[in-house]
Amino acid sequence: MGSGQIAKAANQMIVGITIGAIAEAFSMADEAGVDLHKLRSALTGGFADSAILQKHGERMIERNFEPGGKVVTQRKDLYQALEFSEGELGLELPFSRLALELYEELIEMGGGDLDHSALIKIYEEE
Repeated sequence: MGSGQIAKAANQMIVGITIGAIAEAFSMADEAGVDLHKLRSALTGGFADSAILQKHGERMIERNFEPGGKVVTQRKDLYQALEFSEGELGLELPFSRLALELYEELIEMGGGDLDHSALIKIYEEE
């Protein structure tokens, strides 16, 4: 795997895992009765702020899962990153492994063609 492919894999690992962190944080806050628009606004400018929080956080709040990056694509990219990391480098990546399993669960629920921000739906089903 070349440097460009490794950079893409690293990017997709960060994106996939961060979407999962936002989905969990928003699910917890929503269950506790916190206004998610206010939460997202409060997080803006702090260490948790990111383009992913801004873009995908808004999609989660609005329940707008029109695909930009599809769940099936995120799953494929995480799988490739893990295949390289574990297979060729012998490096275990537990956060990436868990993220992969969560995206696979969403695919099994019928959400494969949704935007990867739809990962929050896993927590709605529980």
